[in-house]
Amino acid sequence: FDLNLTLKDAELIYLLKIQKNSWYLDCTLGGGGHARAILNAGGQVLGIDQDQDAINFNHQYLLKHLKINKLILVKDNFTNPSVSVHK
Repeated sequence: FDLNLTLKDAELIYLLKIQKNSWYLDCTLGGGGHARAILNAGGQVLGIDQDQDAINFNHQYLLKHLKINKLILVKDNFTNPSVSVHK
């Protein structure tokens, strides 16, 4: 069961119990779909991806959230999220 491929936005929000202004970690940012759902539900996101193209895409795709400090994008590998958090 691959959560990344099968969760719809409503399911994601329900399962994570998104709370407004709480931070959530998306360690495989990719196309930003899960991050967008969390942001739209009022959460804040630290998005990590090792692919610079994914970071660049999400910088534009989720720009309004970056501008109000609800989103932080980090180019890194998901295997060590604590290092990314401290960056």
